[in-house]
Amino acid sequence: MKSNIESIVANDTILNIKGAKNPSRVAILLHGFTGDESSMWVFTSKLSSDWLLIAPRAPFICQGTDLGGYSWIDQPITTWPVYQDFLPVVNELADTIKELGEGYFPEIDKIHLAGFSQGAA
Repeated sequence: MKSNIESIVANDTILNIKGAKNPSRVAILLHGFTGDESSMWVFTSKLSSDWLLIAPRAPFICQGTDLGGYSWIDQPITTWPVYQDFLPVVNELADTIKELGEGYFPEIDKIHLAGFSQGAA
């Protein structure tokens, strides 16, 4: 796999992209609470070079912790999120991936999602 990671902004979302120019597979890598667009690369070392890997940064700065990083929902750590709390960012992310697909993977009709912790929610 190419070692270069390209950082771009699409639909107001910061993303890191790495991999094939004409991919046969696409994976979206969603980091957890206090992570960022660089957190998920550790899980990709065994993937073949035909993958296009896309790692978006969550849109909200983490609240209630000194760890830094980003969150997929805009609420303090003291409040446990429910499924509906994630829906706005899921819809935003879907729009971003559709926009990105036009330029990066127009022939792919299925993508794989990999999430860790809050990114898996």
